[in-house]
Amino acid sequence: MGGKGRGQGRGRGLAAGLVTGQRHGGAPGVAGRIAAELDAAVAFWERHSHDPEHGGFFSCLSRDGSVYDDTKFVWLQGRQIWVYSRLYRTVPLFRRPQLLEAARKGGEGSGGGILGQFRPFSIPKFPIFPQWARPKFLPPPIPPKFTQNPPKFARNRRVFPQTAAGEFLESHVRPEPGSSRAAFALRRDGRPERLQRSFYSEAFCALGLDELGRAAGEERYRVGPLPKLPGTPPQITLGPGGTPPQITRDPSPKNNLGPLPKLPWGRLRPLPKLPGTPPQITRDRLRPLPKLPGTPPQKITWDPSPNYPGAGAWARRWAGAVWGWARGAPMELGRPRFSGTPPQQALAQALMVLKVGLQLWGDPRRDPQNQPDPEAEAMAEWGARHVLMHLQRGDSVVLENVSPEGEELPGSLGRLMNPGHALEAAWLLLEFSGRRGDADLGARAVAALVEGPLKWGWDPQHGGLFYFLDADGHCPTQLEWALKLWWPHAEAMVALLAAQRFQPRPSLVSQFLRLAQYTFDKFRDPEHGEWFGYLNRDGSVALSIKGGPYKGCFHVARALLMCEEMLDDILEGEKPPQ
Repeated sequence: MGGKGRGQGRGRGLAAGLVTGQRHGGAPGVAGRIAAELDAAVAFWERHSHDPEHGGFFSCLSRDGSVYDDTKFVWLQGRQIWVYSRLYRTVPLFRRPQLLEAARKGGEGSGGGILGQFRPFSIPKFPIFPQWARPKFLPPPIPPKFTQNPPKFARNRRVFPQTAAGEFLESHVRPEPGSSRAAFALRRDGRPERLQRSFYSEAFCALGLDELGRAAGEERYRVGPLPKLPGTPPQITLGPGGTPPQITRDPSPKNNLGPLPKLPWGRLRPLPKLPGTPPQITRDRLRPLPKLPGTPPQKITWDPSPNYPGAGAWARRWAGAVWGWARGAPMELGRPRFSGTPPQQALAQALMVLKVGLQLWGDPRRDPQNQPDPEAEAMAEWGARHVLMHLQRGDSVVLENVSPEGEELPGSLGRLMNPGHALEAAWLLLEFSGRRGDADLGARAVAALVEGPLKWGWDPQHGGLFYFLDADGHCPTQLEWALKLWWPHAEAMVALLAAQRFQPRPSLVSQFLRLAQYTFDKFRDPEHGEWFGYLNRDGSVALSIKGGPYKGCFHVARALLMCEEMLDDILEGEKPPQ
């Protein structure tokens, strides 16, 4: 995104006046409300999501925070580690050892960390935000509640888990030793449960561990050589023509019988199969033994201690694997290509590569001592270039799937649009363009990825953003296309303020206020805190849960944190008269 003072052109005073509350009582109240919402959202997850027995975080939380499923989803583990670490690193209120240890150790059994330490804030009565004057979402800290099978741990004392959240990932996330994959879901104790044919688990592990390393000042989470896992056989380098290395004997006089004779490796042939010879069992023909009744489940673990060689390389290794998979190695993900499968690239994958590249590259505003990283910059550039391929028809549409060459695909697959992904692409490209100093790219991102999606993605009848749309106006085939989800609205808030900081306009401010009013009125839960994730088209709550396999401690907290930072930048550019 553009730096401070960028875009000091026409319209700055009017836009700043709207944002700073000169009309309708705007941004000091909006900024304060965003700060309070951020505090409440993080407090909700701190109270309810930490597992004091095994480490890591629960994400399947009911409306009141009770755990309805103790499955742990890996990409949500990495996301929550990222949120805690970024808050600790950038917000003075959250710069406390408890929060950083929560990223490492999964939290405290009896809460008591962030709660009670909110920023001083008096809730004003806004004519445009009447429901915000109800601070009912700050209940006292309580231990995690379970709807069934409560864990056995002391409830009258603070219980510090023994397994760090970051180390929980390092210990359990791989489905088997030596694998370059990360599981999608784990049992509560860390046993791998299932794998997805995508790289989002690996990507968010890389994001979370890199941010944890920056917050903790520990390089082992971020950089280093590729790890060699226990049990990995030593690599044997073959000689010219594929010959094995020369074997020599003990050179001592009593054993010095001279060099071994050189065998004609190229002329050797396999022995003939005689009658009665049992079939040879090779590695690719081995199958796992059947599990008999009463057989205890096998737990695959390895040493995650700080002294484990190469443990700190996992974030980097996963990031490199994500980039490689995105560039065309689907077989490694278990995704076969058939003769009729059209070559395609998904916008979500290009966004993920851009996001990981920006994370590893580091933000000069937050990391003034950050060293140049050409590999991370190249990764971000690759992601940005492929994101732009999805802008089609003169930048009037943003398609979810295009060909590897950036051409439209036939059928409903090629016409699919997701306003949330387009708006997420907007602020990511604004971030990239700001670091590169590319004002033209930033202007294109605002026009095609902010103003466009908010025009064709907004529901004119009920308000809010559709989940999916068809570029030609047909009914999308996705059953949930008309639902209103939390994360597109969170991304839209970030995108609008990023655009306003880059290129101030009154229209952007108006759209932000409209979007903020809808989002806080519809998604926010005034009774228990945090946001509902899934609304019907008319804005009523479709699912009352606060978390699940896809919603955790990430989009809400990240969006509110970024909005708070950008509002500070905007207000600093032109403060209201005293």
